[in-house]
Amino acid sequence: MPINEVYNDYAFWAHIIIGFIALAAVLVALGARKGSTVHRFSGAIFLIGMGIAAGTAIYFATIQPSMPAIFDASLMICAGGSGLLALQPSTLPVKIAEGALTFFAGLAGLLLLVIGSSFMLQGNPNFIPAFIHGVVFSTLAVTDVRAKILRRRESRRYHRHMSRLAWAIAIGVYAPLFTFNDVFQIPGAALYLGAMSLGPLIMILYWRRADEFARSDSLQKAN
Repeated sequence: MPINEVYNDYAFWAHIIIGFIALAAVLVALGARKGSTVHRFSGAIFLIGMGIAAGTAIYFATIQPSMPAIFDASLMICAGGSGLLALQPSTLPVKIAEGALTFFAGLAGLLLLVIGSSFMLQGNPNFIPAFIHGVVFSTLAVTDVRAKILRRRESRRYHRHMSRLAWAIAIGVYAPLFTFNDVFQIPGAALYLGAMSLGPLIMILYWRRADEFARSDSLQKAN
């Protein structure tokens, strides 16, 4: 077996194992008390693991060209990265990183909406995931710009942290199910829509907690 095939095989299984470790870590983070050491540590494992998994997914997509895989991985990096940055102090490096992610999200959203429109006109059913990804990317960009214009970065930072990681989790669940769907045999539309519905569901479940953290943070600053 050529050395590059051996390398790619090991890299693929490392990608899978790291991805599953990240998903296990996020389950711990969701169940832990928010702001606790366990929550922070397991959340960090999730972000690092998913960052590595997304990076290797893009690498694999260059070997076997797959535009959907590139957009999935890019959404993971964009959502996870902006979710992490939302809780960081507003320093110049953080502002630059947030600006870069906002620009990328806006560009990717516009591109996917155009691709989705083209698919729809062609009668290609893939217009649905293209549109959904386009809307998610565009929402990330628009809410970032809105927060900047209204100067609400600090007051809404917990909500931005939670909502962006909700999308990262949704992609993190969808990716392995899609990879091993030969085993699960889940219809493509049901698999995609079911996994992506986790994003809004997590937001609904944790929005009140984000409100509580925001109020607690405001009281601490006032005192």
